[in-house]
Amino acid sequence: MFKNYLVVALRNLFKSRVFALINIFGLGIALALCVVAYFNHMFEAGWDGQHVNRNKIYKINIFRDMQARNQEYGISPMTLGLEIKKDISGLENVVRYMRSYSPVKVEHDIFNKRVAYVDPDFLDMFTFPLISRSKGILEEKGSVLISEQLARILFGDQDPVGQIITIYNDSEKAFTYMV
Repeated sequence: MFKNYLVVALRNLFKSRVFALINIFGLGIALALCVVAYFNHMFEAGWDGQHVNRNKIYKINIFRDMQARNQEYGISPMTLGLEIKKDISGLENVVRYMRSYSPVKVEHDIFNKRVAYVDPDFLDMFTFPLISRSKGILEEKGSVLISEQLARILFGDQDPVGQIITIYNDSEKAFTYMV
């Protein structure tokens, strides 16, 4: 019986090949779009899922008037964080985050890496696992945290704790930090 259904289906497909190809191609595109939409939704819904305080974390966006329409930006002025902390009561922490691509120098080697500048409360708000040292390290002036991957790139198999790195800003001014 199944063989008969298959034969009838194949006959109908061969009789109207153009419509069958259009339908199969359209179904394939629709299915691919659904898979992409699902993965996009799962990424957006779970991007901060590893943090303990994920239900209390909010990001501030600003709107700018661009050519007679409001354009949303995911960035805000750095001074806004200080004003929010001062003017709005009931906030536990306010953390400013700024990143840039900067040259990072270790001894004689220079690497162009993405660098992020954060406030000392960053590790109180976000719960990233630290391999060594404590989260109070951000309160010390002249100290920097680096990822395991960046430590391997900059220092190889050496222990990065206590090593010195130099970061250059956009105006080529050098700042020295201890890992």
